[in-house]
Order: sequence, then C-alpha cells, then structure tokens
Amino acid sequence: MAGEAMPHRRQALIAGTLGLTVAGLGLAGSSSGARPAAADPGDPDPRIPSPPPVGMSSPGPTPPAPPAEQTTVMHVVAHPDDDLFFLNPEIQQAIAARHRVVGVCVTAAESNGHNGPSRRANAKDYVKARQNGLRAAYGQMAQGDPKARWTRTTLTLPNGAQAEADTLGQVTLIFLNIAKSFWDGRLRNLWAGRIGSLPTLVPTGSAVHHAHRYHRTELIDTLAHLFDTYRPTLVSTMDLDPDLQVHDQRHPRRTDHGDLSDHEDHTATAQFTWAALARYRGPGGGRHFTVQSYRGYYNCRWPFNLSAPAWRAKEALLGVYSGDVPVPCGDPAGCADLSMRGRVPPSGWGQSTHPRYVSTTPWVQPDATGALTAFAVLDQQAAMWRETAPGSGRWQGPSLLGGGPLLPGVSASLAPDGHWQLLAERIAELGPNDHDRRRTIVLFEQRTGRWTDLGTPETGSRMRQLGTPIAVRRADGSLRMFARTASRTPGTRLQKPNGAWTPWLDLGGHPVQEGLSAVALPDGRIELYGSGRLTPVRWYQKRPGAPFTQDTALRLPVPGTPPSVVRLDDGALLLVYRLAGNGQVAGFRRDPGSDQWTQVPLGGQGGIGPMQLLTLPGGLLLVQRNDAGTASVARLTSRPVAPFPWEAHGPWLVQQPAAAMDAHGRVVLTGLGPDARLRTMLLGEGAARTQV
Repeated sequence: MAGEAMPHRRQALIAGTLGLTVAGLGLAGSSSGARPAAADPGDPDPRIPSPPPVGMSSPGPTPPAPPAEQTTVMHVVAHPDDDLFFLNPEIQQAIAARHRVVGVCVTAAESNGHNGPSRRANAKDYVKARQNGLRAAYGQMAQGDPKARWTRTTLTLPNGAQAEADTLGQVTLIFLNIAKSFWDGRLRNLWAGRIGSLPTLVPTGSAVHHAHRYHRTELIDTLAHLFDTYRPTLVSTMDLDPDLQVHDQRHPRRTDHGDLSDHEDHTATAQFTWAALARYRGPGGGRHFTVQSYRGYYNCRWPFNLSAPAWRAKEALLGVYSGDVPVPCGDPAGCADLSMRGRVPPSGWGQSTHPRYVSTTPWVQPDATGALTAFAVLDQQAAMWRETAPGSGRWQGPSLLGGGPLLPGVSASLAPDGHWQLLAERIAELGPNDHDRRRTIVLFEQRTGRWTDLGTPETGSRMRQLGTPIAVRRADGSLRMFARTASRTPGTRLQKPNGAWTPWLDLGGHPVQEGLSAVALPDGRIELYGSGRLTPVRWYQKRPGAPFTQDTALRLPVPGTPPSVVRLDDGALLLVYRLAGNGQVAGFRRDPGSDQWTQVPLGGQGGIGPMQLLTLPGGLLLVQRNDAGTASVARLTSRPVAPFPWEAHGPWLVQQPAAAMDAHGRVVLTGLGPDARLRTMLLGEGAARTQV
C-alpha cells in the first residue's frame, strides 16, 4: 500500500550548495509522542516518603491482547539485569517513545543465594531483591520515580505454570523464575536435552504460589505463547552465537562458558527465544515484526562504543538496580542486587551496546528504472519495498521474499541485468547439539525468485560465529562478498560475471569486530575495512583480481563502532567511524595516489551502529542513528575545513537509517520503525510518510 502523509514541521538541515531542509517525522498510527524527560536517577528525594512494600494481587487471567495498531516492543533475557547491561539504551528509548514495553526474564538468577558478601545465603530473598532492583530501574525509566508503585499479578500459562507479571503504565515485566543454581541444572543442558526438566523457584513474597518444572518443549511453548499474547512488532534478545574467545591473563574467563565470550544462560535464552520465534506468526492484521539481537560479554572484549552521556544514563539505571544509588523499598528481602554494588563500571559490560547482526551496505538504493527500493528482514524473511514510480515518493510493499529463517541484516546489490541480488545469513538448523546448530549465507536472485545456499567459510560448530554478509559490485559486474569468520577475520567469495562462484577464502590478519565495509575502485580493485582493537584494519588489492593484503601501517585512532567507507566524487576515500570511549564521529580522508590519511572535522554525535555515507554533487551526506535512537544527518563538502551541523529528527528507529537520491535528484531519508513499518522523509520539501 502507498504511504500516508504524516504531520510535519520544517527544519533547516544544512547550510550549503543544496540548501536542504528536513521535515520532522510524526508518528501517525502509533503510540509515540512527546513526554517529559525522566528525572535524573540520583539519591532518593528525602521529601518523598518511602512507600510500603508493594502488595500482591490474586492470580489473574492472561492479559488481553494489545490493540490492533499498538506498537509492542518485547525483549527476552536470562537475568534481571541483562536488559540494563546489554540492551539499553534501546529499552529506555522505547519507553521514552511511549511504546508498550514487555520484558521477559527467564531464570530466577539466584546464583549462590548471597545478596552481597555481608548477606546470609537466602535464594528466595535474593531473587526478590534482584526483581525489586529491576522494578526500581524501570520505574526510573518510565516515570522518573524508582519507587513507583507496580501492579503485580500472575499469568497462567498453557503448560500449567504460573509467571509473575508486574505492570507500571506501558511497561510489563514477566518473571518465569526457572532455577539454575545446582551443577547439572543449567539452562544450556535443558536446551541440549541432557536433563529432562528444570524447576522454578518461587521468590519471597511472589504473586506466584506454586512451583513448576519446565521441560525443553514447554519453555519454547511458553515463550511462543507470550509472543502470541502480547503480539510484539519488535523482539529483542541476546546473542545466539557469541564469539569464540581465547581466555588468558588479559582476557579472564570470568563467567564465560567454555571458549565462548558470553554467559551460558545468555546463549541458551537466545536459543529458546529463536526457537519460539519460529512459531510466531506476527501481530496480525497485515502487520509484521522485526528482531534484534545484542552482544553480551563481547562488550568488555572490545573498545567501548557509547558516548559519555549515553553511558552516564545507562550507569545511573544500573546504579539503581545494584544499590549504588540506594532506593529504599521497605522490603526485608532487599531492594537491589547488592552483589553488583561497585562492580558496574569495572565489569566493562555496560559501556557498550552492540547489535549482533550489523550491515554497512545501504539498504535503500535506486533500481534500474530509478525507483527507490528498500530491503530489510521482516517476519524472519527478506522484505522489499519499492516506489510506485521513479521519484513518486509513494511506496508499495512490503513484499516478503522468503528465504527464512533469516537473521537480521540483508545486503542488496543491483546486478548488471537490472535485477537485485540479496545476501543474508540463515539459521539453517537450530537444534540441541553442536552438529545441528548450522548457519549459512544465502543468496536471493530476483531474476529467478530463488534462494541459493552459498555455504560458509567455516565447518562444524564454528559456523555459528558467522557474521552478517556484505556485498560490493566491481566495474565488470562481478560480485564480491565478505563475512566475518569465527577467527574474527574476513572470509570472502567472488561471483564471476558468468555467475560462477569462487571457493571461500579467509583473508586472515588482525581480528576485527562485527561490521565490515568495502568499496570498489574504478579500476576494479576492492578495499575492505574493519574495526580492530587499536586501529581500523584495511585489506586491499594491489591490482584488480590480486590477492588481498593487510595494511599493517594504518595507524588511526581506536574505533568503537564498525567503519563506513565511500569514494568521493573527486576520487578520494573517506573512512568514518565513532571513536572508542566517547562516541565522537571521526572522519579520515585519503587522496588518490596517497597513503596518508587526513582527519576530517565532523562534529560530535554519539550513537550506535555504523553510519551511511551518501555521495552528493560536490559533497557528502552523513546519516546515523544518534544517542536518542532517531536519525541525524549532516552534509559535508568534499574538503570540509570545519565541523558541519548535525540535525536530529524523526521517531525512534530500530536500525540504522539510510539515505538515497531519487529520480528527481532529491534526498530521501528512510528508517524502519519499531512497528516494522518503513518511514520515509523527503529532505527539502517537508514531506514525511509512513509505509503501511
């Protein structure tokens, strides 16, 4: 269907030769809107008396389904701080945007039952204290009040189990409370079928009154039931396939599992979540859903990527949860997770937020006719939107192209015959054992409508660490594909002009974090960039078709995010990323024929994920997702001499925004909303649309 016009206001966007303006993007058909800023989570206000302990209500029925048009953002995590450490600031942004937020915590997370070193072991009290701390943090996010009063009730699930459901305004927290403390009672063993069931733990003062034993299929059924009940349009969870990690003095094991760089409960919860998502058919009414996964302990293995303001906000909420910011609640069981007191910054878990599946290739491009075309993953399938006519500004779609179950992230490239080729990562198998947890790269050919399995650069269980593929088109029409391997180096294949593919090749070199970026030069050479621990890493070809060589002389500031690279109209290359530790945007220019990089002033902006770089006549448009989760844009001349202004606008988006030039030479900014709908903005003409 065509998009419907939305309310807007003109804003000056860029001072420059194009004289662009942008319209603020409204939120027709969603629950988003302006709201007062939350209070700063500091010491409790002595003028506010502490409320009595939160009371319990009688067990209640399953809550009614949300209204047909409601945007519901739902996350599933293992422990009652994973969302604060690893998913935020995304949750805080969703709450600020006035969306319905539903959080599911799978385990009781009772550990050894000690709420801090000075407390006697009492598992039921400790679980209650952790949940009190989590409610306080969400109270701060939702109402600016960590002592806000929650409504607590129970959910009766199809398997006879009960779960506690706590509600505060548009926020609902659901606790399944699966116990995990005894040595063989691990969630990963339940997933693998090595144990038959796991019991729940009933916390002190819980709204739930009886325990239950979850079998493997029951837990999948329960999560699928919760998806069907709350009908989310956006589902977030933890890393399904964490990086392999060598543990040594510099990289201690801590609570990593085996040779993986994450907690075993994080991974098992992600596996159960994706298994349940395979049964979820979406919110209904012609609407769709998207999925996001987030890294866990990966955060402390790589340079930090949050800006100072984003980290301060995240740390403050973790302080409420851990008791570093005392919030008296009047509950003898405890009001916070005191075992985390004083450990939030040293752990390194919270100073970054890393989406697991990252693509740097533009997901909106003109097709052979000039009509803009957008691609994303909806309902775990590839989806396509297209302008009804070149430059019309009206869109049709989404058309679902199949290929699933696909992981988030798709890379599109226009073939010489005018048809699209799409690359994505597929869950080829999601079973209980190592040998049946296969991932693979798949290719969609629009010309035939078929998907082809291109395999992986890895074998066995190592294929689980596969990264999101990206594609770059050479001048001769051949397609070069790259994907990060289990060794954290790039793997590549080349599709020749005749359609044949070369075998997988690992380029080796220094390891890089997830998110590769490539550029094709006019003579057919390709350069590839990734973000290493100390500097960006570059692979290049000395001549067209030659093997790739790593540039060992590249010495640029430490990157915190994946890089983006583009060739400017004067032949220079521009490399852009956010600096580690502060999130400031940094740009570096290399002139044709030179090996030297010159820093480009870009101004200061924080945010998550890579940026898109769109070349324009005489300059460049930078597009990013900022600290608020909305779009920011700035225009540079080819040789900027001073930072250019950034303009932030629009609603909260769930992935990096993109920009493309339409058939009339106008810049169209696009984003994917948490309702899985396409947002488009025509820069310069005050038009804003939502694809329905």
